[in-house]
Amino acid sequence: MNPTKLLFIFFIVTSCKVSKEIMPDETPIIVKNEFEEFLTTFKKEAELRGKKIDISALKTRLDATLTKGYIGLCDQKLNEITIDSATWRRMSVHERELLLYHELGHCVLGRGHKNKAFQNGEFSSIMRSGDSDPSNAGIYYFSFRKKYYIDELFDENTIKPEWADNQLPYQGNMAFQKKLLLKETFDDNRNQWTIADTKDTTIKIENGSYSVLTRVPVKCPFKINLQENFEIEFEFKILPNPENRGLSFFYWGNFLTNKGVNAVMYFDNKGNSLRFPQFNVIPINIYTANISNVEYNKFTIRKIGNKYYYYLNEQPFYYFDEVNIDTDTPLWFGCLASMQFDNIVYSSILK
Repeated sequence: MNPTKLLFIFFIVTSCKVSKEIMPDETPIIVKNEFEEFLTTFKKEAELRGKKIDISALKTRLDATLTKGYIGLCDQKLNEITIDSATWRRMSVHERELLLYHELGHCVLGRGHKNKAFQNGEFSSIMRSGDSDPSNAGIYYFSFRKKYYIDELFDENTIKPEWADNQLPYQGNMAFQKKLLLKETFDDNRNQWTIADTKDTTIKIENGSYSVLTRVPVKCPFKINLQENFEIEFEFKILPNPENRGLSFFYWGNFLTNKGVNAVMYFDNKGNSLRFPQFNVIPINIYTANISNVEYNKFTIRKIGNKYYYYLNEQPFYYFDEVNIDTDTPLWFGCLASMQFDNIVYSSILK
């Protein structure tokens, strides 16, 4: 048997640990229609790659009685895939496909688990194990990455993709001019940044920096034109504070409607993790030791063409495709850890 466990609490990647009691009196739900669209696309993906597969005898079911902590199970002897029913109901279409393809990899393709990671920290296969090192990255199962992952699912010898090494030098793609649109050094509040002092929120400008600790997202007083190429750079520092409460983030988009909200960075209150990339799709965890808790860190976002490039302290660590969001959208900070910001620079990139 090949059980799939869960690693991340916020979104399911290939597995998720669900805290629930086993309920042996519940009868498993034998389902075909629930999985039919994914079984159909799986067969089509196989055919596109010259693979002939027969899944006519495969049994699939939803069950609320899986062993605690597991969300998927392939029983190769019974030729049966079982998915935790409560988890399945919470999943997006993308998450369902990723989970079911993982189990089909076991039951139909005879694949075992593969926990190898690329140089940039991303897993090299959707056949990763739920028991694999949680400090490794998740799987961004979209766009050009998704094609690679499906290729690899049907052929373990698939050539390593170009994005695996993440070789995007900080200076390497800067053979163009920039036009300065905004520069904020927080010597004063002429740009009318949010200031607050309440029970759950402390936001102030002091000593030439913007200090933020809040449960409520803070909108920056400028908008980003996502139809243009641009660069945003700012410095940030995570401050020791007994009130630090967990993840903080920077993002743009319409937070209230969740339309195309694009989270550009998450990190915990120790400053040792980054999380990508969007609120409304599967995120990816990237852990790094490059975040300083003493000195300011430099964070850079560049949009060039239809891709976003991310740098931490001038070191590249991720890029992905453009998402469909409003043309003009604000940048937001949400700081559940106490943070300071300085030297925010927004520029358009001229080809």
